[in-house]
Amino acid sequence: MACFRLALAVLAAPLLTSLAFAASGPPNFSGTWELDAAKSPSAEGRTITYTIQNASGKINFTRVVHERDGKEVTSQFTCDTMGTQCDFDEGGHKAHVSLWFNGAALMILKTDGPKEDATTQWKLELAPGGHSLTVELEHIDPTDKAETMVFDKKS
Repeated sequence: MACFRLALAVLAAPLLTSLAFAASGPPNFSGTWELDAAKSPSAEGRTITYTIQNASGKINFTRVVHERDGKEVTSQFTCDTMGTQCDFDEGGHKAHVSLWFNGAALMILKTDGPKEDATTQWKLELAPGGHSLTVELEHIDPTDKAETMVFDKKS
């Protein structure tokens, strides 16, 4: 009987999580997020800031990267979270993004960049309390090592 209860609990957990997500709506990623270099070794000396605003059902996203050599690159897009393909200005290079929610994670697929550019999937997840943001970057084409970066919400 205990095994049956355990199996029932394991099977019910994803359903309850989905129902809770549906009732509360998608998480709000709005804010200014600064890279935590100590938790993000793949940043390799860069400082990165994300500014995210959820406005009228669309995500306004700006990324500012300060390279070690002092160069600054700003990238931005505005897109809904229904999988629509939107323009992405990535530091002067043109690409496309599509956004959707996978549970509580915001997924971003970047495609159609310059010839030497990678197709990349980003997975953004808020930590409990919403003061930390984990970003997993999976380089799909060409395949490359995945990266994980952690950002702290700026007050």
